[in-house]
Amino acid sequence: MVVETSDLFLQKPIVAFFWKLPISFQPIAEWFEKHKGYTIRETKNQEDLVFWIKNKLLKVVVIGVNSLEEAKELKQFLDFKISIELRRELELIYVCPEAETLDPKKTFLWSANLILNPQHLKEFETVYNKSLSYWEEVYNYFKRIQNYLFEKNLERWL
Repeated sequence: MVVETSDLFLQKPIVAFFWKLPISFQPIAEWFEKHKGYTIRETKNQEDLVFWIKNKLLKVVVIGVNSLEEAKELKQFLDFKISIELRRELELIYVCPEAETLDPKKTFLWSANLILNPQHLKEFETVYNKSLSYWEEVYNYFKRIQNYLFEKNLERWL
């Protein structure tokens, strides 16, 4: 993914694919284009992906690797080199043949929104929607408390 000047003026959210798998990521890309209206970008270069993330140009990052170990350096970057606020804005999806789709433990440990086995690419819409409902259920109380505390703090200043 070479960052073009025109990319900096895109009006739609961007999904970036860091894809090292021998199969196509097209089912995921088509879904995001059709159902969310997102722009699709691919990179084989980790430095370009880091640039896009640091400059807040992405909404979703899809990392397709043969083993989660291949993505360890990217995970370290996402966990420790960007702000928590920026990390929370990103949806992170790992696609990996060694992973079990919707595995809650790995999803949590890898700070992902979804972990998907490539054999389930054709069912991406169903799996993605299910992962969103899991995510909302887990973070529902956190978000409610966060909003409540924000409002109470705001009232104190007003």
